[in-house]
Amino acid sequence: MNYTIRFQDLVAGDLQAVRDYWEQELQASPERILNLILEIIDGLKSFPYIYQRLEDYQVLRRIVVEEYIVLYQVDEERKAVKIEYVYHGSRDLKKVLSRKR
Repeated sequence: MNYTIRFQDLVAGDLQAVRDYWEQELQASPERILNLILEIIDGLKSFPYIYQRLEDYQVLRRIVVEEYIVLYQVDEERKAVKIEYVYHGSRDLKKVLSRKR
């Protein structure tokens, strides 16, 4: 059975930050990395448990996509995957998790 992908509200801002960084700082097209992130997220519809849980935050799972990290959780009852955060791997995890949802 396929799971539904749900994005938390702030993830749109996370993805926009990726786009802005690539366009403004790298002066490069962000389409490749954004498409890769979204393609990997889409694969969670079929295999939501494929990625490891975070050691200190067992409810969250982590995907590493090049230099970016996607954090998500699986809601088995609703057959949904909730994308919680997308951020650059150089950022401090505790600061990322402290953002209000």
